[in-house]
Amino acid sequence: MTFLSYVTYRSTRLLCLTFAACLLLSASAYAAKVFKHSAVHLTKKSPAQVEAILRDYKNYCEKGCKYSRPGLKKVERLKYKSAPDSWYTWTYVSSTFKDVKYFTHVTVKRKPDKTFKWYSKQVVDEALIAKLEKLTGHENSPVFDDGITNIVVEKSKTGSKFTQNVSITVSGFISHFSSKIYSNMKKSFEATFKNLDK
Repeated sequence: MTFLSYVTYRSTRLLCLTFAACLLLSASAYAAKVFKHSAVHLTKKSPAQVEAILRDYKNYCEKGCKYSRPGLKKVERLKYKSAPDSWYTWTYVSSTFKDVKYFTHVTVKRKPDKTFKWYSKQVVDEALIAKLEKLTGHENSPVFDDGITNIVVEKSKTGSKFTQNVSITVSGFISHFSSKIYSNMKKSFEATFKNLDK
C-alpha cells in the first residue's frame, strides 16, 4: 500500500466512521421522548359535576368562555361513533410551536356512585385519521406523536378527588424544548383545576 493510498484509505475510513457517528448522534438527538406529568386536586364539585365540566366542550376556549384552556381555539365533539361512554373530539390549539390540530378518542368508565375513569388518547392510526378528516373536513396536524390523558375521579369528604396523569410522546426538533413542554403541561393542569373550582 502506497502512502497516498494509505492516506486515502484512512481518510475514507475516518469519513465513514464520522458519518456513522453523526447518524447515531442525529438519531439520538431526534429520537422520541416521553414527557409525563401528574397531579391531584380536591374540588367541592361532585363526581357528576366534574364529568359535566369535562364534557362541556362548547364552553371551552382560551379567553372569554366559561372554561379556560391555554391556547385553545376550538374543541368539538364529533358525531362519528358517538356514544354516552365513548366518542371522538377534534381540537385546535394555537401553541408556541405552531397551530396544532388533532383528533382524540375519549372513553369513560363509570361506577354506580358516579365516580369514574376518563381515558383520552390522541388518534394516531393513519387510516382512521384520513376517515375523520374526510367526514369532518377538519385537518389533522399534531405537534406530538402521541398523547394520553388518564383521569380518575373519586369521592372525597368535601366533594371529589381529581387525579390526572398525562403522557405525551415527542420526536424531532421540538423534543429539545423539554422545559417549555413541561411548562405548558403544568399550565394546562392549572387551568383544568381552576375550571373545576368555578
